[in-house]
Amino acid sequence: MKKIESLFGRIFNVSETAAIMCTVITVLFFILLAIGSGVLFFIYGYEYILPFATAILIGCALSIIKVALIEKSLNKSMDMESEKARSFSSLQTIARHFLTAIILVPIFLFRDFFGYAGIIGGILGITSLQISAYIANFILKKRER
Repeated sequence: MKKIESLFGRIFNVSETAAIMCTVITVLFFILLAIGSGVLFFIYGYEYILPFATAILIGCALSIIKVALIEKSLNKSMDMESEKARSFSSLQTIARHFLTAIILVPIFLFRDFFGYAGIIGGILGITSLQISAYIANFILKKRER
């Protein structure tokens, strides 16, 4: 897992914590894809697996991008004055929410292609960011011991 973490660290030029989060999101992608595809296969057959896989891939990719953006935003705001940093951070937060909307709106608009499985896959992919934060915290605390 260390090699994968260092790969994300080199690609995005981020800290160890962000690299761990990116690695966890990648692992979560494969776990969610396997579980979701298995459930969808037994319920619906092959019909909804591709839209689900596409949506979860897009959601997880967005989560990895958001990790890198959060890292860059925090590093840049640390060098600013208090008021300027506050407005910069607020603008960056709005930009990240806008990116999330750019991903979710087409998934909802193209329900005919994605179906409800795609909507669920997109939401799972996007929430993998929060899950990875908890897991990264657990991994870092375990390494400290």
